[in-house]
Amino acid sequence: MMDAEQENITSLSEDTFDGFLDNANFSLSQNQSDTGASWLIFASVGLAITVTGFLENVVSILALSHMRRPLEPFHYLLVNLAIADLIVVGFASIGNALFLYAQTVDRSSDTFCWAHFFMEISYISLPSTLLATSALVFNQYLAVSKILNYRSMVTKRKVVFCITLFWICTIAIGAALQAVTAYRNRSTLPENADGHFWDTLCAIYDTQDYYTFSAYTYFILFIVITTLVAIVYAKTYFDIKHQLSGVRNLRRSIRRTRSSAEFEATQQTKVNATIALLFGTIVIFWLPGIADALITVYLLSIAQDCQPCKIIHQITNLMFIANALLDPVIYGVRINQVRGGYHRLLKRCTKVLCRQSRAANVNGLGRQGALTSLGYERTSLYERANNGMVFSTNSTSL
Repeated sequence: MMDAEQENITSLSEDTFDGFLDNANFSLSQNQSDTGASWLIFASVGLAITVTGFLENVVSILALSHMRRPLEPFHYLLVNLAIADLIVVGFASIGNALFLYAQTVDRSSDTFCWAHFFMEISYISLPSTLLATSALVFNQYLAVSKILNYRSMVTKRKVVFCITLFWICTIAIGAALQAVTAYRNRSTLPENADGHFWDTLCAIYDTQDYYTFSAYTYFILFIVITTLVAIVYAKTYFDIKHQLSGVRNLRRSIRRTRSSAEFEATQQTKVNATIALLFGTIVIFWLPGIADALITVYLLSIAQDCQPCKIIHQITNLMFIANALLDPVIYGVRINQVRGGYHRLLKRCTKVLCRQSRAANVNGLGRQGALTSLGYERTSLYERANNGMVFSTNSTSL
């Protein structure tokens, strides 16, 4: 029983728990070609998602940097979310590319170890994106429910402190998991001497303790954060609805016009669309992340291989990581100030391209003009010489 359980743990440690890559097929036999093909499909899709997310968030950060000054505390939260998403998908794309390279080209253990390391960094960074999103959600709630006291409650200093605290917690959780695992398995791990550091690190990733601790820790963390965010979303929605109802009653007591009714309907539609989009994000991306952690816990509890579970594991992990594709839209393009940053970024890029094109044209015209001028001077000298107007052969002009 213990051998079967350890074999399952080893298989899981090479599975998608640390970043949507099922490298359990690194030691595929001939009769497992279908599984290998499935792994290549998911790995390719994962690489496409992470690279796209990386580029999106790079552009998002550039747009945020072009917003009008001074920046508000809300803008700092937006920048923090973009950086968190960038780190998650950036490390995931590196690890994913290394896994594909190791599987198809170089099957050395060092390459697999580096890939495993980058994927673990990506997975450990996931709480930072959830916490960054949670901070934005709480900020929205305070902006709606505490209109008069919002500016005194949400200051730049407090926001920077919260962002720093979020990153400290994220790093501390990941470091604690590895430290506890290393301590509990210190007798079986390779010696941490020169040249053995990566062997020790990868040995930690392959232990039962590490995946057990990680699975339960992140499963509980994701559930708590998602539940709190859903509750705050609901409270925000009902507070906005209550305020719109108050505005509606005030308009009715003063004067009821068709334009005011249309305005109220438009505002209510915008609120409904925003809340639906935010709740849709939880349902489409966050719940699969929780399901992914739950499946990992289940795989750790059984003592046999469950290939359908691993396939579901891959799909839910892909959906969870794809959240980074939508964040630049939800907390970027939809916001007026951020759209202004995109416009200024586009104008700046257009100016740079036009300036380069104009410089190239000027250089080209300059060369052509120099040749034309030289030809003209030679022709002019020849005509003047024929007319007896050139008094000095060393002069190029009269």
